[in-house]
Amino acid sequence: MNNLHIYERDIPNLAEKDSKIALWNNHDKKNNYISIPKYLDENGINIKAKYLKFISDLGKKKKLNKNLNEHLQIDNHYNLWWMSLLTEKSPYKSKRIKDCLKLIALEEIILKDNYSKIYLNFFDENINTSIVDLCKNLKIEYVIKKNVGNLDYKIEIQKKSILSKIYNKSPCFVQALFFLIKYISLHWTATKFKKHNFLINNKKILFFSYLIHLDKNLYKKSKFTTGQWGPIPKLLKELSIKSNWVHHFIESKITPNISDGVNLINKFNENPNINGIHQYLSSYLSVRLISKVLINYFKILFKFPILINFKNLFLSEKSGINLWSLLKDDYINSISGPKLIENLIFIELFDIFLAKIPYQEKGIYLQENQSWESALIYAWKKNKHGKLLGLNNGFVRFWDTRFFDDYNTLNDLSNFKKPLPDELILTDSIAMNYYLKSGYPANKLIKAETVRYFNLLNNLEDKKINEKKNKVLILGDIVFKTTNEMIRALEEVQNNEYNWSIKSHPGCPLDIDNYQKIQLDDLSNENLDDIISKFDLVIAPAATLSVLEAYIKNIKIIIYLGHDEINISPLRDFKDIKIVNDVSSMKKALEYNCLLKYNYERKDIFWHDQNLTLWKKILN
Repeated sequence: MNNLHIYERDIPNLAEKDSKIALWNNHDKKNNYISIPKYLDENGINIKAKYLKFISDLGKKKKLNKNLNEHLQIDNHYNLWWMSLLTEKSPYKSKRIKDCLKLIALEEIILKDNYSKIYLNFFDENINTSIVDLCKNLKIEYVIKKNVGNLDYKIEIQKKSILSKIYNKSPCFVQALFFLIKYISLHWTATKFKKHNFLINNKKILFFSYLIHLDKNLYKKSKFTTGQWGPIPKLLKELSIKSNWVHHFIESKITPNISDGVNLINKFNENPNINGIHQYLSSYLSVRLISKVLINYFKILFKFPILINFKNLFLSEKSGINLWSLLKDDYINSISGPKLIENLIFIELFDIFLAKIPYQEKGIYLQENQSWESALIYAWKKNKHGKLLGLNNGFVRFWDTRFFDDYNTLNDLSNFKKPLPDELILTDSIAMNYYLKSGYPANKLIKAETVRYFNLLNNLEDKKINEKKNKVLILGDIVFKTTNEMIRALEEVQNNEYNWSIKSHPGCPLDIDNYQKIQLDDLSNENLDDIISKFDLVIAPAATLSVLEAYIKNIKIIIYLGHDEINISPLRDFKDIKIVNDVSSMKKALEYNCLLKYNYERKDIFWHDQNLTLWKKILN
């Protein structure tokens, strides 16, 4: 018998004789075990393409003579399919994407080695069900064994508060209405503040952004400068271009609530010739708008019996894979839960906002394939404004599925096609190559200098390791679980040769008092550009883009890959970068002699020109 034993994470103490062992959440390939994450990474191009095709095909599958995206059409302008969690494909919002990719990898492994019997050792019921479905469809015998793997998932559930457990057990429509109430209570204050009229002249551009990453010195002087847009505000002034800005509110230490955010915006608006005019999108909330959201919500909810029947169509074409068990929460959330309410709010906010303001010749937004972007594109075109450009302001990572679509999606000419900007601004050659290979229309791609890393590239210097105690900066990610796992691994290493500092992600602040085994200096309020050069080493979770600041500065880097993660690091294909995945590999990487010999050849990733020649052409 050609048997395969699959374990969720932990390697069993006693290996089954005459059987092969596969590990779902382990990156090691010791003792001839099959690491599914390793196989996934080594065969990523084909596996990612299969997943993207599945999402594309799902939207075209039919019930009652209408395909899914037709059922999710709102009037003649907005389509909720392209705002769903499934089409967002965000690894941050949809935790099951990595399991979908692993399931595709597992099918390839099973078919390649012709296994006849599968033993499942999982605590996670959704993964278990998905593999059982795969075995049934491939007509392979399977045995569900008592889980002997890691119980992180169970512990995580046990730690949740009673209110969280009640909320998670509530019907989706209850969660949706709770989200609406919470959203109104958080944002209603913004409606009470005076809206400043947008600037009108021959040269005007509307920017869509987030009011975060502000320069901590300049914002106190009521000057608008943000790391997201780098030199652009200053360039706009030089070119005598009047700028209008609409922001999403995100809680941060500078703006802990929307009242503080509006007060800050009012200060910026006192000097519009320098800062432009700023508004929060949510300041357009109204009773009438909320009524329209509820009406459209119940219209979609009325279709729920039809929409839920699509669960029988989550089968991948020419495959034994059924992704319903893994994607059902995202799907149901998108057609009846908080995600549906959120998307309907975005639709109404952008619709009323872009109908009220004067004609805008040009709009530029930060492109991350979030649902609000689709609402923006629909409303922008509906209200007949000028050219709309998306700015990919970071770095496109191979496994960041947000930025990838199936070829058929990008070349769809139907009335229900995916909303795209008129042009997309890219700031590095790697992103350009990814987009061109995926089939994105070349005539819609524009080159521009990086703005996020502009200041860093203006001040390059080689960094050498300190002869005394090495200074280490730990970077946090927006996902707490991985950041916490990384810091716990560092606590176990307990290396006294280093001075440790930490900078949390603004969307996931950390309480350093929770980490007593390692003395941490909290620099979360500092701008990364201002402090990065002070360090000899940066340690960061794989998902964070902030590690690129260290790379640009030629600072030594250690990437931590969480036990259940796929390698989403922007430095994934940079072979000289150190990647660790447990206490043992972290300890080895931090050995002084090992670190002393560790060097990499820095590549020029981003397009850069101090004169911003390409940006001047775009803005004019």
